[in-house]
Amino acid sequence: MPGKTFTGIKRTRTTRTSVKVADLLSRIFITAAGMGTILAVSLVCIFLVAVVWPLFPNGEVTSSTVLQAPVSDTTAQPIHIEVDEYQTMACAIYPDTTAKIFRLDTGEVVDTKKIITTGNPTCWSFGLRGGDVAFGFEDGRIQFGSLTFKTSYLELKDMDVKHRAMKMGELATLDNGVVEVTPLGQFRLQQLTVDLKDPIDLKSNSPVKLIDLSMLTSGPVFATITADGMFRINSVREIRNIVTRKVTYQPSGGQVQIPQIKTSGMPSHLVVEGRGDSAMVVWKDGKSLRIDTRDKATPQIAEQLDLTPDDDAQIAKIDTLIGKMTLVVGDSKGHVSTWFRVKPEAVATTKDGHPVVRAHDLHPPVASRLRSAQASELVGDMAATPSDWMVCETPDASVLVHQYVLPTSREGQAVTALASSKRNRMIAVGYADGHFDLIYVTSERLLAQHQVSADGKPVASITMSPKNDGLLAASGSQISMWNIKVPHPETTPAAIFTPVWYEGSLKPEQVWQSSAGDDAFEPKYGLYPLVFGTLKATFYSMLFGVPIALLAAIHTSEFLHPRTKARIKPTVEIMASLPSVVLGFLAALVFAPIIEDIVTAVLLIFFVVPSTVVLCSFIWQLVPAHLVMKLNRYRLLMIILTLPLGFSISMSLAGVVEDVLFGGDIRGWLAWKPSLIETKPSDYASPIGGWFMLLLPFTALVMTFFVVTFVNPFLRTRTMTMERSAQGMFHLIKFIVGSLLAIALSYVLGAILSALGLDPRGSIVDTYIQRNALIVGFIMGFAVIPIIYTLAEDALSSVPDHLRAASLGAGATRWQTAIRIIIPTAMSGVFSAVMIGLGRAVGETMIVLMAAGNTPIMDLNMFSGFRTLSANIAVELPESVQHGTHYRMLFLAALSLFVMTFILNTVAEVVRLRFRKRAFQL
Repeated sequence: MPGKTFTGIKRTRTTRTSVKVADLLSRIFITAAGMGTILAVSLVCIFLVAVVWPLFPNGEVTSSTVLQAPVSDTTAQPIHIEVDEYQTMACAIYPDTTAKIFRLDTGEVVDTKKIITTGNPTCWSFGLRGGDVAFGFEDGRIQFGSLTFKTSYLELKDMDVKHRAMKMGELATLDNGVVEVTPLGQFRLQQLTVDLKDPIDLKSNSPVKLIDLSMLTSGPVFATITADGMFRINSVREIRNIVTRKVTYQPSGGQVQIPQIKTSGMPSHLVVEGRGDSAMVVWKDGKSLRIDTRDKATPQIAEQLDLTPDDDAQIAKIDTLIGKMTLVVGDSKGHVSTWFRVKPEAVATTKDGHPVVRAHDLHPPVASRLRSAQASELVGDMAATPSDWMVCETPDASVLVHQYVLPTSREGQAVTALASSKRNRMIAVGYADGHFDLIYVTSERLLAQHQVSADGKPVASITMSPKNDGLLAASGSQISMWNIKVPHPETTPAAIFTPVWYEGSLKPEQVWQSSAGDDAFEPKYGLYPLVFGTLKATFYSMLFGVPIALLAAIHTSEFLHPRTKARIKPTVEIMASLPSVVLGFLAALVFAPIIEDIVTAVLLIFFVVPSTVVLCSFIWQLVPAHLVMKLNRYRLLMIILTLPLGFSISMSLAGVVEDVLFGGDIRGWLAWKPSLIETKPSDYASPIGGWFMLLLPFTALVMTFFVVTFVNPFLRTRTMTMERSAQGMFHLIKFIVGSLLAIALSYVLGAILSALGLDPRGSIVDTYIQRNALIVGFIMGFAVIPIIYTLAEDALSSVPDHLRAASLGAGATRWQTAIRIIIPTAMSGVFSAVMIGLGRAVGETMIVLMAAGNTPIMDLNMFSGFRTLSANIAVELPESVQHGTHYRMLFLAALSLFVMTFILNTVAEVVRLRFRKRAFQL
């Protein structure tokens, strides 16, 4: 039956069933599409979080085997332990240079080698990578070589009968090594190989007390300290006889006397840096000397240091991180610190200009006290708290369990063992109470801590496997093998979002540098430079695009004839179809080289073109009224013609302005630094030109405010009775005088700031780079203009015409109607248009990738490059290893961009609703 309407009149027609069905289906589809969109966005966010989350948990360390340490003829404490990359065998080296190779599954000794067969060395050094070793002797000779695990693959036919039946993962002893069946069915044999070169006579005739070695591409570099207190540095050159093919090694270098030996005795440690251009001599009390060895023939003492923060502490262990540029120091109080050289910006106090700084102080963490017993004694307790127990198998097949109970302070426990990773900046620290800590140095992140032995004996030696997946620690007569799982040790929230002190840096800083050509390179995953680049690109593109788009929308909506509007608006909208890769190509290869040659003219365009348009509008007011009526149809054409006029004026004035303000070369002026004052013209030193250009927009706004607030009301009462041309002349003179006053004010303020010693170079302006923020802002501004223009014009045109009519009928001009009536009413739509343009700019990839220089730096300079989050993902994701740290950090960059956009859109929606509410009240 027909129902009643709100007027009370009965409906005489019924809705057709097809319309009802269509309406129902439309509601269902629209609801489903909306829910699907929300679900899709939520799933994207969940996926990003799932990929990023593994970056932050700490590492996992589990004990696999507990072995009885192989015993040397002289002592049971090894001086060095090495493990092969597959964790099948290990080598323990003792002071008598006996190397015992044993299996890691059973502890069986498979081979014993005497590394030095003639005499015993007085000192030794073991390299971090490559198995490099060096020995010093009583007679002043040195010897170097390598101890490496050799991998070979055997065919089934080469195996004897008992080994052919081995299963995958099973180990067996073969040919003084260990053979294992790989998942591919291959027989992989691991053997220790010793390759020692012939001894080298340094002709010191004094026992070598300390030695260290760095392997360079040109050959080894040795640093030694002999009993006579002499420090020697030698580069060793390989000489091959072309006839006999015999290889000899010829050392060359110099020496310097260490006077502190007379008062402090013989030093305890000697470390030569990875490049061989510096060496550290360290005493037990922490006093140390750094020796500059850049010139091997004339080494000299560069600086003196104290490596211990506590006067009562003694140096216990010293090691170096990968690359041998960072010194890791452990003392008797349990402190671990790192030291490396930096290059100060000011004049350094050292002879070589690279003082050593203390970068990281790794205070003793809180340790867990251990309760240990046989499993049979603690069955009830283990059932009550199963998560607190760790089970270890001992060689005698009994089961030993450990329980972590109340935490105790590690303060005061001496560092007894120290080992660095062969892959990254992770270290393992052993303490006197039998614990070890696994720490990532750069992020100062404690990854794990565990007890080596149940009896609490000090950790005598510790090492990590080449792949960072295993750790071997010796304590007393026991060697424990631990499985390590620390896939992302360098990533913490603090390391990602706050400054980090990287090796060689003068201070903590935020850096993004994910790859390099050096194996010792440390990836740097600071997101601030990428976030900064994203904001910088967005700011300059919106600064250029928003005013043009909004003014064009206002003019199109309120001043253009409908027929002209019908042609212009679709033409502007077509600009949105331009591919961003094409715009980026034009920016990088066309506009950037051109603008580089006319920088001053381009800067003048931003001032001259608007001023030309306004000047021509005042001149238009001088035209008689009867001519205005005839020429009104050509008004838009004449406005367009002012643009090339402004460009021409800018090009004509560029040379004069560049000569007066920038010494004839604006790029030279931008690149000038105080240190170059003797090699550059003196005109470059004056910062007035830069201040003048930067302050001109602000002085123009100040002068505009003054004219609108004070001058216009004064003139309005005195020019009301004048003719149109006379009023136009007053306004023209007012504009010219105001412009000259703004220019003068800007120059005076620039001169004052220059007199105060302030220079804008080094901040918002600096050295000109061809692909920079100015280019990106110009091109990306064109990318966002069509979107902002179209949406803003639609919002302005949707304002009811009766509001326009009422305003015009009350005597307001069309411009007053647009500013005071139309724009406030359509503000919610205009704001939405700007926000959509902002979202377009934030997510832009190809333009910034091609035109921004692609350099992840934090620099306010408008003439420098940058890298955005989206561009970084596009560049680096194809070459990142799936599920690696780099891969997950790129997804974190995507998540950061997602969060930024979400917050921005949320705030924008709140503001839009507020504008809409106010417009509804109108």
